[in-house]
Amino acid sequence: MEKNPATPGNPMNRKKSSRTMPLVITAQGTYRKAYSMIENIFIQSGYEPKKNSFFIKPNLVDAFHPRSGIVTHPAVIEAIIQYLQRYYPGAEIIIGDSCGVHVSFARVIRKTGYNHFEKKYGVRILSLDTVERYSQKWEHGILKLPTLLKTHEYINVAKMKTHLQTSVSLGIKNQKGLLETNIKKNFHRTYDLHNCIISLADLVQPDFTIIDGILSLEGNGPLDTGTPKKDTGLIIASTSMIAADNVAATIMGYDINEIAHMPVAQGFEIVGHSLEKCMRPHVRPNEKFVEILNTHIYIDKTMCTQCAVPFKDAFRDPVFLIKVIGLGGLRGIKNIIFGKYSGSIDNLDNTIGFGDCTSKTARKMGFPTVQGCPPTPETIKKHYIQFLKNKKKKNKH
Repeated sequence: MEKNPATPGNPMNRKKSSRTMPLVITAQGTYRKAYSMIENIFIQSGYEPKKNSFFIKPNLVDAFHPRSGIVTHPAVIEAIIQYLQRYYPGAEIIIGDSCGVHVSFARVIRKTGYNHFEKKYGVRILSLDTVERYSQKWEHGILKLPTLLKTHEYINVAKMKTHLQTSVSLGIKNQKGLLETNIKKNFHRTYDLHNCIISLADLVQPDFTIIDGILSLEGNGPLDTGTPKKDTGLIIASTSMIAADNVAATIMGYDINEIAHMPVAQGFEIVGHSLEKCMRPHVRPNEKFVEILNTHIYIDKTMCTQCAVPFKDAFRDPVFLIKVIGLGGLRGIKNIIFGKYSGSIDNLDNTIGFGDCTSKTARKMGFPTVQGCPPTPETIKKHYIQFLKNKKKKNKH
C-alpha cells in the first residue's frame, strides 16, 4: 500500500528484517505521551500492513469513563489514528466493538470519550452488532464474524485488567467482542468458556495487537465498584497476540499455565524495557465471590456480560438507589447469584438470583430468581425492590 516516504522515521525506510521470531514491544509512559509510545511501537515492531484500510477493535464493553481502567483509553486509540493517518495517508480507518444488551452504543461512545473521533479525523465508529458478517466453521457449528476481518487490517487494542472468570482480560479475551450476542452467551451457558476463547484465537489472529496498560485494573475486574485501578504505565504490543498476552500476563504476576484460555507462546523477543523492569504484580480476583457493602455476589464462568451490564445499569438509577436505601440497602440482601453457580451458600433466606442461568440452582436451593436472558434493568429494579419489601414485611412478624 502507498505510504508517505517524506515523513521522518517512516516505516518504509526500514531495512527488511530477516527475523522469524515475533517481537513484543514494551513501552513505558503516560496517556499524555501516547502518540510517541505508539509511534515507537509500530516502528520497532516491523509491522507492515498489506491492506489500505484498518479495523481497530478496542475494548468498549460498557459506558465507562476513560479512566475507569475497564475500557481502552481514547488517548491510545487517538494515537493509533494519528499514526496511521500520518504514515498511510488516505487509508480508511474503522473503529468497532459490541457492548451489552440494553446498552446504547451511542452512550458508550460518548461516555468513553470516543465521540469526537469521527468529526476530528474522518474515521468511522461502528457497532459490531450492525456490521456485515461472514460464516466461519468451528467446532460447535458456524460462527458469524465481521467481514471487516477480511477486508481490513485488524488491530486488536485490548485493555490490561484482571477478570473474575478468566483471571486476566487481554488481547485474546478482547476478541470475544467480535461475536454476535447469542454466541457470546453460548460461550458461557452451553460450551466451555476457556476452550471457546482459545478456539476463537485459533480462527482469528490480529495483524497487530496493542494492550493498553497505562492505567490497568486489578482485584475483582472487570467490576467497577470497589475495584482498584493501577498506574502500570505500560503499553505492550506485538504482531503475535499470544506473545503479547504472555508478556502482559507475566507482568501482572501470573504464570501462563494458571490462565486457562492462554496458550504458551512458542518463542518471542522482548524489545524496549526488560521484563524485570516492567513487572507490576496485580491483586488477583476473588474466585468465589465479590463482597460489596456486606453482600456476596457469586459469579462463575457461566455468567456472561449480558447479565452483568443491566444489573450495573439498574444501580446507576438514583431513584432506584434511594428506594433501595429506604428498604435496608444492599445490606438487606446477603447473596446475589449469577450464572449456574452451584457451590455452597449461607443465608438462603437472604439470597436472590439474576438471569435464566440461575433457575436450576434457585429451584434446588429454594431462593427466588429474576428471569430473563438477560433481564432488563427495569425488571431487575422491580424484583429487587419487591424482594426487599417482602423481607422487611417478614421481619416485622
